[in-house]
Amino acid sequence: DGYLTSADWTTFNAKQNALVAASAATDGYLTSADWTTFNAKQNALVAASAATDGYLTSADWTTFNAKQNALVAASAATDGYLTSADWTTFNAKQNALVAATASTDGYLTSSDWSLFNSKLSFITSGDVITALGYTPGTVTDVTASGPLASTGGTTPNITIAQATGAVSGFLTSADWTIFNAKQNALVAASAATDGYLTSSDWSVFNAKQNALVAASAATDGYLTSSDWTMFNAKQNSLVAATASTDGYLTSADWTTFNAKLSFITSGDVITALGYTPGTGTVTDVTASGPLASTGGTTPNITIAQATGAVSGYLASADWTIFNNKQNALVAATASTDGYLTSADWSVFNSKLSFITSGDIHTALSLSNGFVRSTAGVLSAAALTSGEVITALGYTPSAGSGLTSLNAQIGTNQTFAVGTAGTDFAINSSADVHTFNIPSASAANRGLLTSADWTTFNAKLSAITSADVAAALGYTPLNQTLANGSIFVGSVGNVATAQQMSGDATLSNAGVLTLASVTSSGTYSRVTVDVKGRVTAGVVSQDLSIVTGTLAVANGGTGVSTTNANLVFAGPTTGVAAAPSFRALVSGDLSSAAFVNGGNSFGTAANIGTNDANTLSIKTGNVARINIDTSGGAEFTGQAWSAADTSCAGATCNWDANVSNVMVYNAAATVNPAITATNLRPGGTYMLVVQGSGTGSISMTCNAQAPSYVPANGLRVNGTKNKSVYTMMWDGTDCLVTWITGF
Repeated sequence: DGYLTSADWTTFNAKQNALVAASAATDGYLTSADWTTFNAKQNALVAASAATDGYLTSADWTTFNAKQNALVAASAATDGYLTSADWTTFNAKQNALVAATASTDGYLTSSDWSLFNSKLSFITSGDVITALGYTPGTVTDVTASGPLASTGGTTPNITIAQATGAVSGFLTSADWTIFNAKQNALVAASAATDGYLTSSDWSVFNAKQNALVAASAATDGYLTSSDWTMFNAKQNSLVAATASTDGYLTSADWTTFNAKLSFITSGDVITALGYTPGTGTVTDVTASGPLASTGGTTPNITIAQATGAVSGYLASADWTIFNNKQNALVAATASTDGYLTSADWSVFNSKLSFITSGDIHTALSLSNGFVRSTAGVLSAAALTSGEVITALGYTPSAGSGLTSLNAQIGTNQTFAVGTAGTDFAINSSADVHTFNIPSASAANRGLLTSADWTTFNAKLSAITSADVAAALGYTPLNQTLANGSIFVGSVGNVATAQQMSGDATLSNAGVLTLASVTSSGTYSRVTVDVKGRVTAGVVSQDLSIVTGTLAVANGGTGVSTTNANLVFAGPTTGVAAAPSFRALVSGDLSSAAFVNGGNSFGTAANIGTNDANTLSIKTGNVARINIDTSGGAEFTGQAWSAADTSCAGATCNWDANVSNVMVYNAAATVNPAITATNLRPGGTYMLVVQGSGTGSISMTCNAQAPSYVPANGLRVNGTKNKSVYTMMWDGTDCLVTWITGF
């Protein structure tokens, strides 16, 4: 039980309120009775057509209602209604054609014919010369770079060598087959994946137990099931009982327990503490959210009501609201109340809202014709001649009608469309008249296909220089060039003749002349513009030379020689002064190097290598620590720290940052208590508890109780009265082994 968090309050408050059964006027859950009703409704019908039963659309109803009243089947000789067979025949005939375009098949208009007929069938060299206005130049030499090779000249032979282990080139089909047949890259094999055996798995598998025989009193081996049953029924081996382990009671523990107090008196407390404790009271009480406290010695502890934004207690009103919300629903079925699934919604939504006459016709499976009602029963029936005469208002006369069509005399004749032949033709056979219209081609007179229309429409009406450049993939060079001009690419990427001007000129002999900006001469100091050109100069001598050296004030050192291991620098301390040659001091390097005596960088410092090389630290010109590029450290000597002996008495607070060895003088303390902090992952720490006491120690490592092997127990006094505890921290747990009796 606990307080209600604001997150849970928001979750509960957002749940569905209790639902009632859904109806035409009320949202709610779908009852099993309604589910059965909806599921039993007529499934959705499609619109009826010549080939599909279905409902009669309002458009078809209007069409049919406007049709001629009762007719006989129409034929070549008789007016009447159109049979479904004739409808199918007529519906299959060629629809009216529209003019052909890039996206539509159709007939070829006379204007498109004239347009296509005027286009070029192919481009001649004369067409290119006419479009350019000049004769393009020719290739005079072709070279190639590896792995390609060229014989050069105007008729080059371009070759490429076969690729080998030493030569780049083309891949032969034989090599392709060899390479393609090689093993694809494998992943490491696992219990679920085929692959290669990793070296680590090899070591694991290789280290597994070889085949064993059944173990016996004389033979090592595996334990048989019968032996397991026998051994399992035996009394398990007991260890000495401890505070955390069931087991047998040792004589030493019996003596200890027997000597314990039956009850504790105030004198026992004073004796145990070594002093008489005083009295005290609580002086302040605080609280953490969602609790709050007024503090002090008389605190008022409160907790806020939980809301969507505040963690706290659940109000009875909110409990009632949450308790009244809709319990989780299952999907509604014919026998179960529940929520309406999206799938059932689609099924029910597609059912009929009402039944039309077309639905009745479909449900009754009536054949083609008319519906007659006899004694309240609907049936299909043909019209009688009397009903036709009554509907017409007169008696129709007989007529001869059409007796032959293109030599076909059948009473039912049909039309079809074909593409046979090389010209339009009508072929009639077996009362079928086929209109053959072939696709237009060089040999056929017929329909222009949309593909041919696109081809014809894409042809050139006339050739321009842009068409030639587009066809070649580059703009041919005009070999006519004005005297002293050079070709320069324009903003339109066209080579254009231009005269060089500005800072330099170029003659027709190829001589480049730079423009002059000042007079010739010798200058000790010059001025240049942004282009690097000399624009002015000073002839006078600006530097004072004294006996072959340049003074410091004039930018020199003032000397011609100096002693070794000195630098030219300013003063080591104080205000600015003239530089001189002197030895380096630590202040010169404090921000750029590690110096003897330490640095004060003002920020974290790094020492090491930035490239793939090992860092070594030496003493006595011998590498003592080698740190490789993978982070491994090799020590040629011992890594140790001086033993910490600061602990004594009943408790010991050990900071492992001070030393990883603690010698704790516990004297005669019965149960020494050790609190160890700042243990690091992978570190090993040595605790020596010395003193004549035999009680077990209590310990925490980084605020955790350690695990002991062997189990923590009583110490045994020896000649030195020392017990040694070795602690290891793996980042999560403190693991302790110990030996007593030294």
